[in-house]
Amino acid sequence: MASQHAATGPSISADLALVAACAQQIGQRLLSVLTSHVSAVFDSYRPELHYMRGPGPRWREKHGMAARDRRFNTWSDR
Repeated sequence: MASQHAATGPSISADLALVAACAQQIGQRLLSVLTSHVSAVFDSYRPELHYMRGPGPRWREKHGMAARDRRFNTWSDR
C-alpha cells in the first residue's frame, strides 16, 4: 500500500534538521543540569572548617599571653 502523502526530499531533510536541532538543545540542557547537580554533590569546600574563632596558641606565645590571661583578655572586651 502506498502512502497518500508523498514526502519530498527537501521537506524530509528540513524536518530531520529541525529534529536534530531540538535534540541537540535538549541534550545541552540536560548536560548542564546534570553537571550542576553533580558538582553540587561533590563540592569539597566546607566553610565551617575554615572559620577562625580568634587568635591561636602560636599568636598568644608570640605576644606573651599565657593561658591564664585569656580569661580576662578576650576579643569581646574590646
